[in-house]
Formats: sequence, C-alpha cells, structure tokens
Amino acid sequence: METIKIARYVSPAGELTIGGYRGKICICDWRERRHPEATERQIKRHIGAGYEIGTSAVIEQAITQLDEYFSGRRTDFELPLEIIGTDFQRAVRNELLNIPYGTTIS
Repeated sequence: METIKIARYVSPAGELTIGGYRGKICICDWRERRHPEATERQIKRHIGAGYEIGTSAVIEQAITQLDEYFSGRRTDFELPLEIIGTDFQRAVRNELLNIPYGTTIS
C-alpha cells in the first residue's frame, strides 16, 4: 500500500500537518480544528493510501517556503499540489490560488 508522508510544522500562527504524496503536497491543515478526521477520510479515500509519519523532498520544500513566508521573505508559494475533494471543492480551492498576496476577495 502506498503512503502519504506526514510531518508537523510549528508556525507562529499554530501547528500544521503537512502531507506529501508522489512528490506533491496533499495536506496542509491546522492541527487544532473541529473535525480533522473528516478531512483525513476524504484524503485517504481520494488517494487510496494510508498515513506514515515522516518527511520527503516536497515536505521539506514546503517547510522551507513556510519559514520564508512567516519571516516575511515570501509572498507566494511554488509547490506542486494534489488538490483533493469533490469537483466543486477542487474548483474553489483552485480559485483560491488566484488570489494575490494581501488581497481580500468575497
């Protein structure tokens, strides 16, 4: 069975779970939220893989870019993403990628 490598990242805004699968980020989620198990089920169902604590090149790249972001040296991310969800959820998540840094859109 394939696995999704997951690592913890402690940011100034809280702790994140970062997951990598086949060279893409598939999880970047706050640890302190109401129903993390629903997200985990959706990801496992979509990808068909279990979780394994560890790291990978793409996770290390994400951590580096997050460090740069939180230190004010980065305003956009350059990471390969595996966007998961229903067609509607994927469309919304893709659209979020088009919002420029520092911009609010409703």
